[in-house]
Amino acid sequence: PAHRRPPPQSAANHPLEAFRDFRTEGSPSGGDDDDTAAGGGGDGAIFGLPKRAKNLSEIYRPPTEICFVGSFEELRLTGRQQSRWLLVNIQSPTEFASQQLNADTWTDEGLRAVLGSSFLLWQRYFDSEEGATYCRHYLREDATFPHIGLLDPVTGQLVKSWHGFTAAERLMDKLMDYADRPPKDISWDEPSPAAPQPAAPAAPA
Repeated sequence: PAHRRPPPQSAANHPLEAFRDFRTEGSPSGGDDDDTAAGGGGDGAIFGLPKRAKNLSEIYRPPTEICFVGSFEELRLTGRQQSRWLLVNIQSPTEFASQQLNADTWTDEGLRAVLGSSFLLWQRYFDSEEGATYCRHYLREDATFPHIGLLDPVTGQLVKSWHGFTAAERLMDKLMDYADRPPKDISWDEPSPAAPQPAAPAAPA
């Protein structure tokens, strides 16, 4: 269940930080290059079964391979240029529901396909500099974590939000309502006004 925002604290002191492996978070493979995982074999699978996660840090690692890399301003600009909705995930390392999103929701292949076609995912901790700025602007004093917000990149408006753990099926069902009608920024589509043309000479009388 969702909880009220805990007081900010250093990320190094968050209890669930012990589940994370910072050496592998920046790699799309998440450290899957160990051929001995799941009983050996270069493909990491046995008898057609998917490879099992090696440890908790792999299970709960952030979905860096599908997250937008850049500031919130760059996120909005890219969303406008590509006509994609913004999906912002603000997490708290002390709330297990945040870890559940990483382990269960963001790993869902169906949801990833929907995100890849119509959305930009941006994830931050609430007590990071950018996360705190987002919370002040959009969540005020009513913030509960984890938070998922759907934003229009053109207006910056928060059009829909979810709090606490949200299953992939539920989130995907709601996002499909927006996937077929992407945000439109007419300033990117309309041609520049044509330069005024000189008046034609008057016909002789």
